[in-house]
Amino acid sequence: MIKSMVSNIKQALDENLSKGLQGFLLRSAVFIALLYIALPFLAKIAVDLLGGGMNYTINYFYIEFIYLGIIVIFLLYSRHKIMGLKEYSQSWRQTFLFGYIGLIFYALKVFVKYFVNTLFLGNSIYIVVLLEYAFAVVAAAFFALSVFNVVAFKKFYKEITISIVISFCFFSFAMLLRSTWGFFSYVVGTAVMGIFRLTMNNPELNFNDFSMSVNGFSAAIGAPCSGIESMAMFTSIFILLVIYDFNDLNKKKIVPYFMVGIIGMYVMTIIRIYLLFLVGTFNPDLAMSLFHTNLGWVLFVVYIMLFLFFIYPTMMQSRIYSGASKKFKNIRK
Repeated sequence: MIKSMVSNIKQALDENLSKGLQGFLLRSAVFIALLYIALPFLAKIAVDLLGGGMNYTINYFYIEFIYLGIIVIFLLYSRHKIMGLKEYSQSWRQTFLFGYIGLIFYALKVFVKYFVNTLFLGNSIYIVVLLEYAFAVVAAAFFALSVFNVVAFKKFYKEITISIVISFCFFSFAMLLRSTWGFFSYVVGTAVMGIFRLTMNNPELNFNDFSMSVNGFSAAIGAPCSGIESMAMFTSIFILLVIYDFNDLNKKKIVPYFMVGIIGMYVMTIIRIYLLFLVGTFNPDLAMSLFHTNLGWVLFVVYIMLFLFFIYPTMMQSRIYSGASKKFKNIRK
């Protein structure tokens, strides 16, 4: 029965997918299993044996998310080339050589992460974090060479380079946001206090050290409430959309529309915190439970939908935008 099932699956793959695409999917499965299962498992064993269990560095983002960002951007950007990929043979000499080099860089990444004490390095901790990420990405690149071999890299070197650059730009931007969360929290708190002065008669307001109080209801405006996470998520969605529709976009509108979108996302954060404190003045338990848990994602989804339906289509080239507008009008009818 199992043999028959395998045979049917193989027949279905042969009928719908080319040999080259089947090989690419198989190699991709091996590569993802290596990055997300085998290497972390080996690293844990090594760290436990060598006694480096304490993680001294700052995890702004887990490296697995950086890997995922690069992979997703690459797949979107290279989807047409991948569909037409021809079958090629595996060079086991390259597999072992690049795999060995990849292990060296991954060992350096593990060493920096678990054995370099950055407690006394002051501002240099950010350099250590970047080194950790750099070693991890270089290791992943050599493991990719090991699994896919040089043949695939020669065909996709441009797409791979662009994917890595875009991913690093995004995560660098996100790290910058996280390191300045105090500034964004201060701006949010100041703006919310201003709105309360305009909308409420003689409110009792206090805002000190990121802790805010409105008519006796108090809560901290920490990093999660500062808007950096929603801005980072909006940025990632915007980047993926731009990559997917790059050939159809008006390139001059990309940066201005991104700025409009990110500012709008920050305004939504201010509205969210205002509504949270407003509800808190009437029902603190509701504000800090159901309302606090769900308001963020609800407003984020609403904002993204408004952006996608009303703003993003105007970024398209004129001929495509006119066609999209007609389709949208028909949907509303």
